[in-house]
Amino acid sequence: ISATPCTTGELASGINGGIRGNKYANGANGTYSVVEIGGQCWMQESIDVNPTESPTWVNSSDVGWYGYYNDNYQAAGEGTLLQWSAAMNGATTERAQGVCPTDWHIPSDCEWMYLENSLGMTIAEQQGTGWRNSGTVGSKLSTLTANGTNSSGFTALLAGFRFTNGTFSFRGTYGYWWSSSETSATSAHDRALSSSQAGVYRNVNYKAFGFSVRCLKD
Repeated sequence: ISATPCTTGELASGINGGIRGNKYANGANGTYSVVEIGGQCWMQESIDVNPTESPTWVNSSDVGWYGYYNDNYQAAGEGTLLQWSAAMNGATTERAQGVCPTDWHIPSDCEWMYLENSLGMTIAEQQGTGWRNSGTVGSKLSTLTANGTNSSGFTALLAGFRFTNGTFSFRGTYGYWWSSSETSATSAHDRALSSSQAGVYRNVNYKAFGFSVRCLKD
């Protein structure tokens, strides 16, 4: 749960000392909008880190790659896609700062559950994997999901992802976000939303995928 006021966040330097992303280069003011949901303070946009210093992609391996969908800057708020180690900036502990600004962190699986429960998902369903539909939480997190209202203000965009084989897919249809909770040396929990679903998808995926990142206030 957020322990500090939900005020506009300022992004520090990117991962591995890289410069800030296109959010700053394209005339934005260098800040991220935020929203308080159930006592948590979330960024309303996915992290945007300039891919200048990203390692070269290696199929089926988490080498810390990060970059834009199809290697081109997309819509405002979509941000970059990152492999898990890049999102975590090399850390492996839950709630690590990762690529987030100071006083922000990569949300844990439990913190995602807290968000879901605050929007109406049952405790019994939180622990499940696959599509969990109680409370139609997905529709409250975005206008782009089935029956989407974005009533929470989370404002999720469906930025697609990068498969472990290097291909980009499903922009406009799916959005995936990492958690900081790993399940093995090669996998971690994530969340997903879909244009055809009103629920939220919880799964374990290979860290070699390129997913979006949302930051949560410490």
